[in-house]
Amino acid sequence: MESLHVYYEDVENMYLFIVLVAQRVDQLYRGARPRVEVASGEKPTVVAMREVLNGRIRYTHKKEIERPEVKAQSMSISL
Repeated sequence: MESLHVYYEDVENMYLFIVLVAQRVDQLYRGARPRVEVASGEKPTVVAMREVLNGRIRYTHKKEIERPEVKAQSMSISL
């Protein structure tokens, strides 16, 4: 089994990578079929990481939430 550390340089957004892997691990624990070959005794976390790194997991970005405009207000602080 190869080390996954060499692939970390290919990850543009580490936060997105971690979120995708976490969601995929949950799916694997609930019975989803792996999308890569699984070695005997390989943990779901490693399987999910390999799936994401190999492009086997698709995802879409949700549109950003429109935030209301906030009018500038002055504040005065008394001491």
